Amino acid sequence: VIIDKAGTVEAAVNARADRFVADHADAIVAALAEPFTTAAEAIVAALDVLGDAPVDNARELARRGPDHVAAWAYVQDAHKTIAGVAGCWHQLAALAHVRTDTRLLGPLVICDPDPAGYVALDVVPGELTPWDLARKGWPLELATFASYRARVLRVNAARDDRQAERENAAADAWKRTHSLGRIANTA
Repeated sequence: VIIDKAGTVEAAVNARADRFVADHADAIVAALAEPFTTAAEAIVAALDVLGDAPVDNARELARRGPDHVAAWAYVQDAHKTIAGVAGCWHQLAALAHVRTDTRLLGPLVICDPDPAGYVALDVVPGELTPWDLARKGWPLELATFASYRARVLRVNAARDDRQAERENAAADAWKRTHSLGRIANTA
């Protein structure tokens, strides 16, 4: 009898979880925002100290002094915090049936970039660290589900604009190429 009811119990538990997430998702994201904001502030403060220092070279950082080493240590801790928060956010998004694409749109969870600059990136956006995003001048800000959707819409609009510009440029180039050498019929 219990085996016969397993599907019904699972459906009831899933429905209850869906209701809980729907009712409390914004509050959960708000709770995640506090450690996220602290970590983001640490990155911005480190950016003031490190500037364009080659942060992937420990020897160079050590030569620049203990302030640089300490700032980079804070960045590493902040990255761990932000990764944990983003992981929780993505799990919550999955429960809330919010579709995400971590490879192309993942950074939109943790920053509000310039859409045209985001589309023009020459790397896969999901490979960018919070440090990389902050160095671009993009504010580190944990998205709510609503602000995430808005960021995605802005980036998609910028992507559409860029594609239209490319198509127009290609059409103009084709017209210029194919109109060369033509002689108007004046007869």
